Amino acid sequence: SPLTHVLKTGERVNLENDAVLVAPDGTRRRIAENASPIRDSAGRVVGAVLVFRDVTAEHRSRELLCESEARFEQLARQSRTVVWEVDAEGLYTYLSRGVESVLGYSPEDLIGRVHLYELHPEERTGALKGAVFPLFAKRKPFESIENPLLTKGGETRWVLTHGIPLFADDGTFRGYRGCDTDITDRRQARRELTDTIAALESAAIYSKFPLTNDS
Repeated sequence: SPLTHVLKTGERVNLENDAVLVAPDGTRRRIAENASPIRDSAGRVVGAVLVFRDVTAEHRSRELLCESEARFEQLARQSRTVVWEVDAEGLYTYLSRGVESVLGYSPEDLIGRVHLYELHPEERTGALKGAVFPLFAKRKPFESIENPLLTKGGETRWVLTHGIPLFADDGTFRGYRGCDTDITDRRQARRELTDTIAALESAAIYSKFPLTNDS
């Protein structure tokens, strides 16, 4: 038991698992426990004290946070959206799990290792850096930027990017937080629709002014 451990070792014990106590009225309360040694003037352990702290509200807050994060991740995955944060140099510091379904990477593959412009096709990296760094210098929000990203397997996915600047309490620029939504299928559908309309217009013009053989 915690008390026995404290009496034997003289070390304070904090229990990691919150206990559940049931009050006479049936109310269940989450309790955090810790045990500390009591020493005499010579420093010898002569007893121990067990302290209980009601952490029901804290425990519920953690549960609600976890539920909220789970709902957010589910919605982000269904909409094929990747939420990200980068530092002032553009290095990824956070990525949601949606990056796995959109690009095939795990967050751990990229966080602290890759800059956001490094996920673009090589021929566009220079141009993107030229576009990104001025935005970073202005430290203004940006939205609805269509750009291609390379998946882990080397395929190109088009995303719609939005971002807002992040600042520390003292006003220091920290980087950006934003999201990339996969619009590859939408772009393909738009291209096919444009091609279809063009073909129909060409067919309409031909039917109105058919080519004739004068010979």
